[in-house]
Amino acid sequence: MYELSKSRCNELAALPKLNVHHFIELTGIGICKGGSFDVTQEGVFPRQYSNHDLHKLTNQEQCILLEQAHRPPLETPFTQMDLLRFIDGSIPGSFEVPVEFRRAVETPTPLEHKVGGTAQQGPKVKSHIAYLAHLVNENPSASAKDLERLCLRSASDEGSPFEGCRGSLVLRGKPRPIESKTFSNWVTDARKLT
Repeated sequence: MYELSKSRCNELAALPKLNVHHFIELTGIGICKGGSFDVTQEGVFPRQYSNHDLHKLTNQEQCILLEQAHRPPLETPFTQMDLLRFIDGSIPGSFEVPVEFRRAVETPTPLEHKVGGTAQQGPKVKSHIAYLAHLVNENPSASAKDLERLCLRSASDEGSPFEGCRGSLVLRGKPRPIESKTFSNWVTDARKLT
């Protein structure tokens, strides 16, 4: 099985969506054709077999391969639960993800933060903290203000939980700008995860 750090598993578990490069990072299986699945830039697709190929196999082997061939593909982008369902429904041993990733997806531990005077709890806030933890890892000496500017510049990037609104940073799907003090508290929490 492919090994990733616990903090990286938590970051991946908290992203809004995953793509093939995340699949590769989590499974250690790159773009390829082979086995019972083909991994492409567009997703992971069940391999299709010719009648000639199937004729060489036992009835039991044919049934297993045909069952896999008719499963829905894992097309990008996909959620973490889509990935786990796909892996769990595959031939045992076809794909594995780190235990820490599975644990983070299946049993998330909600973080609580004060936003606008009210407590918010759950995976939405957690994904923001995990995203910030990733930025902190990449920019360990950056101040909270520097990270806030970086988030504003990359607000429209894929995977960013933030949006830019009239020069201010907002949570994706939320109308109110994030106060600097709140953002600074999130950065402090993110540093604890690294």
